[in-house]
Amino acid sequence: MPFRERLLAGIGGGLLGGVVFALLLQMLGRIENVALLIADEASMAMGWITLLVITGVLGIVYAATFGRLGHTWRTGPMLGLAHGVIWWVLGVLLIMPAMQASEFGVFTEATWLNLLGYALYGLIVGVATTVMTPGTARAESQLTTEHQDRETSRS
Repeated sequence: MPFRERLLAGIGGGLLGGVVFALLLQMLGRIENVALLIADEASMAMGWITLLVITGVLGIVYAATFGRLGHTWRTGPMLGLAHGVIWWVLGVLLIMPAMQASEFGVFTEATWLNLLGYALYGLIVGVATTVMTPGTARAESQLTTEHQDRETSRS
């Protein structure tokens, strides 16, 4: 798949995953905390904007890295889940503590809720990127047909 199409699919998947992640954070009353990454004052609107910018950029990162591996209905969700968990480790356990001069790798209730959010985000990125990737369903169908043909020829 051309690089441009992969990037567009990654951005779309990242933004869709970001909307779901933001809704989860808003329901938990934590979306304002995201705004504190870039501003001194927290607001819901700034939290949404910040999170969507971050998840859009992470969607590009996903497309540039995992997107090259090829997506099927089997691999896309798993690659997306791995992407989400990797960014949870990097973002929540390493980068945010460094920015806030706090302890690394501290596991609180918020840490585990963030894992849920990042995993859900990643899963959505993987599925959405698979859906937005031209030819994914056709490629999956061809693999199934080829497998069935091999099984039939063995019989």
